[in-house]
Amino acid sequence: MVRISVLGMGYMGLPTALFLARAGNKVTGIDVNEKRVEELKQGGLPFNEPGLHELFAEAKNNISFSTQIPESDSFIIAVPTPVNDFKPDYSFVKAATKSIALVAKPGNLIVLESTVGPRACEEIVLPLLPKGVRFAYCSERAIPGSTLKEMANNDRVIGALDKESFEAAKSIYSGFVKGKILRASLLEAELAKLVENASRDNQIAFANELARCCDELGANARRVIELANHHPRVSILSPGIGVGGHCIPVDPWYLIQGVKDAPVMRTARESNDAMPYHAISLVKELVKGIESPVIAVLGLTYKENVDDDRSSPAREFAKACEAEGWKVHCHDPLLKESSFEEAAKGAHCLCFLVAHDEFKNVQLTKLASLVKSKNVFDARGMLDRAAWEAAGFKVKVLGDGK
Repeated sequence: MVRISVLGMGYMGLPTALFLARAGNKVTGIDVNEKRVEELKQGGLPFNEPGLHELFAEAKNNISFSTQIPESDSFIIAVPTPVNDFKPDYSFVKAATKSIALVAKPGNLIVLESTVGPRACEEIVLPLLPKGVRFAYCSERAIPGSTLKEMANNDRVIGALDKESFEAAKSIYSGFVKGKILRASLLEAELAKLVENASRDNQIAFANELARCCDELGANARRVIELANHHPRVSILSPGIGVGGHCIPVDPWYLIQGVKDAPVMRTARESNDAMPYHAISLVKELVKGIESPVIAVLGLTYKENVDDDRSSPAREFAKACEAEGWKVHCHDPLLKESSFEEAAKGAHCLCFLVAHDEFKNVQLTKLASLVKSKNVFDARGMLDRAAWEAAGFKVKVLGDGK
């Protein structure tokens, strides 16, 4: 039985630890947050994810939780790597690496899963580790809402210091990964992870820019996208009010940090960050002439049907509304921040920002009696526009050109 310590019991570290425990390893889940550790010891989970409770039950006999790192055969670092002022913050990675260095022995395997920039493994992490350890970089490839499915089935890229490090890391991940396990250099693995999300950021930026164009030109962006996507080599995404989550808003900055010539990725990142403010400009038209408007912000997570609001553009939208001097009522059915009725009561504009399933079956008759003005902003094209307009609401859809 291999002894494995996983540092960071967050959205990726906890599922990884549970998968490894279910595979028969003796796993210790490490976190500096004492409250989180105690919650896990009691069988509680810090976030919702399909299948996570079942996985926890299957793994519980082989996993323990602590704030201290025990002697182990392998160590996996899955701590946050945020961006502050457009620059990577490696403080959590450094702290975790230094803690491991106090207990690691020659021959032990250290795997970094946290997303880092080019050459960070070589220049930042490896110098902090003792001589003689094996080292690999294997960043996750999963998304909230499908984390367990993607962790188990997606291919994994392992960047390794040497052949022995790769084989050691492969033996661990092959215990639960059904996809291909691909060998790469450390730099190749770092770049592959960043490029995946930078590419996605560019695709989203194109769709969002198209929505802005259509708002100006008087065309329906979603209809245009539907038509264009009939081309066999075109697959344009649906527009929204920006990009959220831990990876996509962050990874492009890691990739281009220190790179002189990267105007496309830089512009895409800035373009997506500007989308909440474009949305505000559309809402302004709906509430024009209303003194001290009340705005209901409906949906605060970064994507539909998940409870993850990290870097959510909806949060930025709400802040921008307040900066306009508007009163803001917020509601998200997955975050339990007030009720839908409380958010809608007295509102001059209902702003549906996230396409949660719960928003698609709103009782319009009851809602009409709660609001002060029947204005609706639909950022995702999620509502039955004809039904809302038949109920007397004025509806503005992002990118519809009307």
